[in-house]
This record gives sequence, structure tokens and C-alpha cells, in this order.
Amino acid sequence: MARYFFAVLSVLLFACLPGCLKPLPDGMPDLVSFQAKVVQDDKPLEGAHVVFKGEKNHFLVDGVTDSNGIAQMKTQGKFTGIPCDNYRISVEKIVRTPSKYDGIPAPPEEDQKAIDELAKKRAAEYCPTHSYVEAKFGNVKTSGLTVNVDKAGSVDLNVGKPVDNITIPPGTAAKP
Repeated sequence: MARYFFAVLSVLLFACLPGCLKPLPDGMPDLVSFQAKVVQDDKPLEGAHVVFKGEKNHFLVDGVTDSNGIAQMKTQGKFTGIPCDNYRISVEKIVRTPSKYDGIPAPPEEDQKAIDELAKKRAAEYCPTHSYVEAKFGNVKTSGLTVNVDKAGSVDLNVGKPVDNITIPPGTAAKP
């Protein structure tokens, strides 16, 4: 009986599996599983945004580190894995101070005046952001972090010592 159950389960699993996988868009190359481990001061860095900029491909490749400092890299934000390529890498961990307007429900779409008014209030409020990684790592041109991806794997990234909560005026955060 157990054999019959597992046989049926196997058939169902393999029959449903193709429908569960997200098909790649036209023009997107095959993807390989890849992760980045980010450490700072020899400890995993949680909540860091890791961006890979390809030499040949121009797809968005990024991930956010978990409590172990590991980012599962995705392409276009939804396809697990990345195209094989040579990559320059940026790493940022920027945290915005909460606004007193956070959590306020957005006005209805048809009330454009209320939407504009809330947007002005949010823009006028100074909510500093804090960067926890040296600014040079937040740009693929200055980070010095690179990896050649030719198969599934991982890369270890060391972003040095923690930065003392540098306050960055809104809108001036380093961009990859």
C-alpha cells in the first residue's frame, strides 16, 4: 500500500512540476543557482541589498541577505538564479528612520488632491537614513567586488568594518 501511495505521489508531483515553474521570458538566458554571503567585521550582515551588474547581460540581478548573511540571487526580482557572466557587485544596507506618516492608509485613487497632500507631508518630513556599510561598497564602480559566474555556486563578500550610523539626507543615498 505504501508503495502505491508513493508511486501516485511521484506521478502527481512530476505532472504538476512543469506548471509550477516560472517560464523565462524570451531573450533571457538560462539561469544558474547562485548566492552571495556578506560578512562585516567577520559576522554575517543581515538586511544588506546585494546587486550584481553583468558585463554582457543587462537584467536586474539582486538579493537581500538573511540572518546568516546569505542572499539568494534572483534575476528581475522573481526568477531564482542568474545568467552566467562576469559581474561587478555592490552591497548596501540603508535603513530609513520611520515616518509619522508610515502606516497611514493611502487615499482612494480617485482623490488625487488627498494623494498629493499626503505626498507633500511625507516629502517635507525629515526622516534620515542610516548607512551601515562604507559608501564605496554601494557602487559597482568603486566596491572592488567582482565574481565570474560560469556555473551554480556562491561568493563570499567582505564589506569591512561597520560604519557608525552615517546620516544621509533624503534622496542622496548611494546608487548602484
